[in-house]
Amino acid sequence: MGKLSRGDEIFILEEIDGRVKFRLISEDTEWSGWVQKNGTVPKQQWDLSKYDMTVKELMDSGLIVEIQLKTVLVNGSVWKSLEYEERGSIAQMLAMYFILQQKSEIIFSFIIDI
Repeated sequence: MGKLSRGDEIFILEEIDGRVKFRLISEDTEWSGWVQKNGTVPKQQWDLSKYDMTVKELMDSGLIVEIQLKTVLVNGSVWKSLEYEERGSIAQMLAMYFILQQKSEIIFSFIIDI
């Protein structure tokens, strides 16, 4: 087996003394190796960290002014300058962001231009 890299997905089979036994493909019948549990992150937390970076970039760009629960306040002039498809992509991303934060079980977000 080769080295694991940051972002590799593993499937945990068991945990013993702070180490986890894993496989790389969920359908495998064999196990792949052992790693320290503190060197792993749950998939949902990993996914959320990627969304956190994107939201931070949108805040730094001046598009997002503030986030409250599942409501996003945006800079109206910046929002209106975006193409329709780009606004849709951002809205979908924000809905997933709220789901991963467990602030919503429904895929939606409120976007209010101010």
